[in-house]
This record gives sequence, C-alpha cells and structure tokens, in this order.
Amino acid sequence: MAIKPECSRPAESRLVGPQNPVSPSPALVTLGRLHRLADGLFEREDEDAAWFKAALMVYEAGAGDGVTLCRAFGLAPTPGQEGWWTSQAGTRRDALLCEIASRFYADEPSERRQAERIAQRLARFHSGARLWRPGTIEELLHYLLPTSARTVRRALAAGRPLPAVAGPQGGVSQRDAQTQTAAADCC
Repeated sequence: MAIKPECSRPAESRLVGPQNPVSPSPALVTLGRLHRLADGLFEREDEDAAWFKAALMVYEAGAGDGVTLCRAFGLAPTPGQEGWWTSQAGTRRDALLCEIASRFYADEPSERRQAERIAQRLARFHSGARLWRPGTIEELLHYLLPTSARTVRRALAAGRPLPAVAGPQGGVSQRDAQTQTAAADCC
C-alpha cells in the first residue's frame, strides 16, 4: 500500500489503494440476524414473538456472565431434570413401538407377548443386515435402538400414538425419528 503525500508535510499524508475494512465477527453477524428476525416477529404483536424478543434480550444482557441461548430460551434442563431432547426421543421411541405393535403384532394375545416379540425382532434386526422397504416393520425398526421387552411393555402401556409425520412413502421421516443430538450439544 502506497502512501501519497498531499503536501510537503508528512503528517498530512493519506493511504492510497485498496484498504481492507475490518469485517464483523461471525457472532455479531448472527446476532444481527437474530435481531432482524426478532424485529420482524415483534411487528406482528404475537405472544410468541414477544417471548422470542424477551428471551433474546435476556441472552444479550447475560451472555457476558455465561447465559447461553439454551438457558435464555428455557431449553437448558435444571439439575436433576432430563433434557428436552431425551424426553422427545423417548416419546418418539414409545410411539414407534406402539405403531409396530398395532400394525404388526395386533393378533398377539397380550401386551406382554407383543413386547417380547417386538424386542426379539428388534434385536434380530440390529444384529444382521438392516435393509428395509417403505411400509414394512423393518422401516420402523430402523429408527429404534435395541431395547428390552420391559421397556417395550412400558411403552405399550403408555399407549402413545405416532404423530402424523409422513416421509416420502408415507412412513416415518428420518429427521423426526432420530434423536436431536445437535440440540444436546447446545445446552
């Protein structure tokens, strides 16, 4: 970069040529995006929009003291409480087990027998080749980890229905069936 004197005195010189302005940090860019989103939501005078704006303000005010986005938005579990991602994964697992029981083992005489057969099938599925076609029991087993018959019995007793989430062939979409581990890393 060249220095071009404007006059004979060096104190009045200025820089000539391309100058690289200091770019804002990625965190400030993200915070700006959150502000624009909050401002757009706040114009709607919606209860949820007001909650979002307030949580963002809590985060900004406390970030220097260690407040995380998860804590500001109420997503961080308190001591002794299970995380929302764990609760959501358990609910999804129970719903899938109930769906398997109702679609593929409805003719079994009891929930206990259904649970035993599902646990056996699940263990067999995960010990071998995991190929499956849409609409089959294997499609649902694909989204579950091996579990005990006791856990399956508890899920069937709770009787949680599978929410209407359709994948490309009318089955369960992978996004909704998997545990959201990225969220666990946040909190």
